[in-house]
Amino acid sequence: MNNNNLILKNYLSLGYTVINNEIKKKEIEYLRKLILINYYNNNKKNYLSFQCCNEELQSLVIKFLTNNLQSIFLNNLELESNTKISVLPRIHIMINYHVNRLKSPGVGWHRDCGGEFKYKYCSNLLSKKEYVFGKIGIYLQNNSNSIGGGIDLIPKSSYYIKNNLPLKRKILGFKIRIIRIMHKFFSIIYKLFNENFFMRILKAIKIDTNPGDMVFFDSRTIHRGSPFDERLTNKFRKIDDFYYDMPDEIAKISIYFQFGSSTGTSSYFYDRIRRQPAETPEMWKKEIELYKKYSTELYEKSLHILNNSNLEKILR
Repeated sequence: MNNNNLILKNYLSLGYTVINNEIKKKEIEYLRKLILINYYNNNKKNYLSFQCCNEELQSLVIKFLTNNLQSIFLNNLELESNTKISVLPRIHIMINYHVNRLKSPGVGWHRDCGGEFKYKYCSNLLSKKEYVFGKIGIYLQNNSNSIGGGIDLIPKSSYYIKNNLPLKRKILGFKIRIIRIMHKFFSIIYKLFNENFFMRILKAIKIDTNPGDMVFFDSRTIHRGSPFDERLTNKFRKIDDFYYDMPDEIAKISIYFQFGSSTGTSSYFYDRIRRQPAETPEMWKKEIELYKKYSTELYEKSLHILNNSNLEKILR
C-alpha cells in the first residue's frame, strides 16, 4: 500500500489522518511572524478570520490550501465518496487557544457536528456516504507536553456515526459525560488523576505533529486542543476559559480550514443558521470571492459546493 492510500485509509477508518508537510523552518518562522503582526494589528483578538488578514498572509494561507499533498488526499477522498469535495470557508487562525485541563469547561472534548444531532434533517445525512465534512488543522509548533501545541483525538469516534452504531456512540458519550461531571462538580477527585488516566479511559491519543504538518479530521470525530501543563496557569494572563496571553516565541498558532461535500455543507448550514449568532451562506460567499484573487480553481470548486448544498430547503 502506497503512502497516499494509507493516508486515505486512516481517515476513513479512524476519522483523522496526518500529512507530514516538508516545509522549511525559515518558512514556518516567517509565517508565524506574519500572523503575529496581523494579530497585533487586529487588537489581539483571539483569532484571525481570512478577511482580517493582509494580502500577503492571505496569499500564503491559500498556498497551504492548494499544495499538492492536500490536493491528492482530497481527490482520493472524492473518488472514494463518489461526490465532489472542496476546501471551504471559513478559514481562521487561532492564536493561543489552550485547553486547561483543570479549568476549561468540559475539558475541551467535542464533535464539530454536535449541533447537527438535534435535527432530523441532519441525522438523516450524517451516516450517508456522501456526507463529507471536516477540518484541516495546520499547527505551527510541536505538540509538546508543556504547551500543548496541537490536537487530541478519539480514533473511530466518527466510525460509530458513519456506520450507525448507536450503542458504541452512547457508551463513549457516557464516559465523556462522567468525566465532565467529575471535572465540574468533583474537581478535587478529578485532580487526583493525571490526564493520561482519562486519555486511556477514552482511548484518546495526542497527535504528534511537527510545525507545518496537516491534520485532517472528520467533523464527527471527537477532539480537543491538546492541554497545556496546568502548572503554567499562573505564569500567563488568562483571557477567558480557553485563551491565554503567551509570549510570541511560544505562542500557539493553529490555522484551520474546512472541507467537504454539498451533502456535508447542507447539514452544517441547517444547524449553523439556527444558532445565535447565526452563520450564513452569505458569509461564505464573501470569503469565497476573496479566493478568486489567489486561486481560480479553489474559487470555482468551493462556490460549486456551496451552490449545490440545497440552500433553498435549509433556509426555510
